[in-house]
Amino acid sequence: MNLAVIGCLVCIHWVCFYGAIKYSDVSIALSCLATTSFMISILEPVINRTRFKWYEVSLGLLVVPGVIIIAHVSQLYVTGIILGLLAAFFAATFTVLNKRVIHLHNPIGMTFIEMLSGFIMLSIVLPIYLHYFPDTLMRPASSDWIYLLILALGCTTLPFILALHALRHLSAFATTFMVNLEPVYGIILAILIFHENKDLDTMFYLGTGIILAAVFIHPLLNKRFGEKSELG
Repeated sequence: MNLAVIGCLVCIHWVCFYGAIKYSDVSIALSCLATTSFMISILEPVINRTRFKWYEVSLGLLVVPGVIIIAHVSQLYVTGIILGLLAAFFAATFTVLNKRVIHLHNPIGMTFIEMLSGFIMLSIVLPIYLHYFPDTLMRPASSDWIYLLILALGCTTLPFILALHALRHLSAFATTFMVNLEPVYGIILAILIFHENKDLDTMFYLGTGIILAAVFIHPLLNKRFGEKSELG
């Protein structure tokens, strides 16, 4: 798979993820993103032509009612939920594809090519976007550049390189599982910083709890039924 194509998928993932935050909120976007590992449980066997693991697919099905509950109690955020699930799908896709080529390339080189291709793609699409949404504020304030650098380097590029290094030794599913705590601390930070708990009710936390329970049940089932642990 061409690295430039994978980079475009990475770019689409991030556009969908930040779009999900814009059209809903951080907590809902992160809850949807927690489905990534389960999408991988289906995509990885299909793309790599390996056997399905029934317990991973079963856990994937367990996530569905969690997402339905979140969607039901957050009907004002349907667009955000759809974008969040699309972000999870594209994250699963580019992770599986990167796993196929990681042993052929240096992680830093892969990151450079994929980030550059994503930048080029956005540069091409941006004029079209501005044509339909001319009132969009695109010029960052001077203070925004500090946060953009932190986001670009500390929160995006460095973690991406480290994830590719991990992908050399772990499966795509196991690598994604390692970062599934992100929705947990992300939702906690969203409550502490943005006070999003004012807009969320008990049913939202029930749906999120179902998703996260499925995430953390996986290593127990993998240890019990897997031929070998994906984490070791």
